[in-house]
Amino acid sequence: KDYVAPFNFNDGWHTIGAEWTPDSVSTYVDGLKVVTRGFRWTYKDGVLAAPAHVILNLAIGGAWAGRYGIDDAAFPQALQVDWIRIYQKTQ
Repeated sequence: KDYVAPFNFNDGWHTIGAEWTPDSVSTYVDGLKVVTRGFRWTYKDGVLAAPAHVILNLAIGGAWAGRYGIDDAAFPQALQVDWIRIYQKTQ
């Protein structure tokens, strides 16, 4: 199921969050949980994978856009990031 925001993201700053546990990833928008999906970060042999990196981008294109095209009237676009904060829970 896709998330459709009950507001226009362009109307102000928003806090986007992710909580990554050994068995799932939850996504938050402005403090409200949007979705939780089961996920195990492992190699193909089942061994726990190495730490991941945070990558932020404004991806445009790919398989979907190749199939349906991109409306040039939607440009220019921007992804503005004020800050990034990462925490790790201690055992």
